[in-house]
Amino acid sequence: MTTKKYYILKWIAIFTMLTDHIAIILDGCISLECYIAMRTVGRIAFPLFCYMIAESFYFTTNPKRHLQRLLLLAVISEIPYDYSMYGVWFDLSNRNVIFTLALGFFALLVTKNKVYNILKIFKSTKQRNFLLLYCGLI
Repeated sequence: MTTKKYYILKWIAIFTMLTDHIAIILDGCISLECYIAMRTVGRIAFPLFCYMIAESFYFTTNPKRHLQRLLLLAVISEIPYDYSMYGVWFDLSNRNVIFTLALGFFALLVTKNKVYNILKIFKSTKQRNFLLLYCGLI
């Protein structure tokens, strides 16, 4: 994916996420129709962020450093998230979605290493292709 398309998707995801969070904060102050519309627009954000996590995993040169940055962002954004959503500075019962995205990135990292190690066992291309197809289906 080109950089320009990536940044356009990123800003669409940020805008739709912000719309969703504003609806939650203004709940009770806006009409039910407006609330539902804003929350519906907000549902676009998570799939876009998931797609961008997968793309960034594929294109990054240093996945471990990228994971560290995701975790740092998750920790930094936790306080404003908890305060705006729950009215407390830190809430142990809920986490922002960046932790989930970081966990997905970590799963991609672990899976990639496991698949590469397994592929080294098989000598023929036919066996490797079958294994990749099998892993893809799983």
